[in-house]
Amino acid sequence: VKDIVDAFRYSREQVLTGGWRNAARTSAASAVMSELVSDASPYEHAVRVYAALAKGNLWLFMDIYPWLWFVLEYGVNKDGTLNAARLNSHVGERDTNTLQQQSQAAVQELPFGANWLGRLKGRMASDPVYQEAGKFFETRPVWVGMDGGYGQYQASAYQAHRYVKQHVKDWDAGYRLPPSKYWQAFGEAYYVMEEERRELSRVAGDAGATARLQKIARFEVTPEMRKTYAVLMNEFNADRGEPKFDKQKEELVEIAKQEQLHILQPLIYKDAKLIKTMNVNHTISRYSGGFLSPRYAVVYSAAPKTDDPKLQTVFDEPKSPWDYATGPKQSLPNPVDRMVYVARIAEDFNRLMTERRAYMEGELHKIRGWLNA
Repeated sequence: VKDIVDAFRYSREQVLTGGWRNAARTSAASAVMSELVSDASPYEHAVRVYAALAKGNLWLFMDIYPWLWFVLEYGVNKDGTLNAARLNSHVGERDTNTLQQQSQAAVQELPFGANWLGRLKGRMASDPVYQEAGKFFETRPVWVGMDGGYGQYQASAYQAHRYVKQHVKDWDAGYRLPPSKYWQAFGEAYYVMEEERRELSRVAGDAGATARLQKIARFEVTPEMRKTYAVLMNEFNADRGEPKFDKQKEELVEIAKQEQLHILQPLIYKDAKLIKTMNVNHTISRYSGGFLSPRYAVVYSAAPKTDDPKLQTVFDEPKSPWDYATGPKQSLPNPVDRMVYVARIAEDFNRLMTERRAYMEGELHKIRGWLNA
């Protein structure tokens, strides 16, 4: 989760703010991915990843947290013993259709659901900030040289960007991605808004993705959650002197399968556009050593990055000059590749909690402190 926070921050502060690195990223994408990339706009890629992370993490939380909350709230008796009968009988009863009316309505109104997307379409169709900013120039002219027309266009664009930054908060209400409080730092705010509109329009029009989310939002039990509950009961009832590591690891594996395969895979990783964007970013990162685009990595630190290779798990990291020269071997949206990576993360995390426990607990306490920041 901490690295997701850093991904949001990177998109806002390193890409959507503009600057020379965007031109470098565009050139790199064109050079190494020309057969895949028809539009290598960094703004497009950043907004797409931002929206996918927002959607994925919201609904992942909605699925996972109640499963574990139920154990703590109703699965443990007042005397500290486990109510195994209740857990066994109730694990299969979670279903949105059985919720009281107000709770059903609340679930149906959550972001990226059908109702929310319907409202989003209406807001984009009547967005006064975008409409007014667009009046500063009627069309975006093609580069034809250093003439007066191009200069006039640049002045109009500057006015449009400034107008968006001044008024973006006027038409937010939770529908801006990123949220409007960050837009003051976007040098080309109008162009970012154009990409935001394109991406959100695409998301709103993806009937297949909406149907998959509606299926997830029923929150029905899966084999992985049944097994998780069984493992929890075995873990809880183990003798206090018995090592619980194997049971804890088994629980972690089942939860990871639930998150990655039952929630995130159908929710965001089936999106062909997102797959292309993530593969482009991975390729640029791999060839540039993380300079033009950050590597997909879990960093075991409260800081966004570290130079210590033992404190990070890097996805598809080159192992030799030939491996580097021949390009990426894996794709993060691919469920097989991603689950191998998740297993590596678990192994590295356990290693560090064994070998450098004081350090790890210190970093985790720093991250926990973000809640009160």
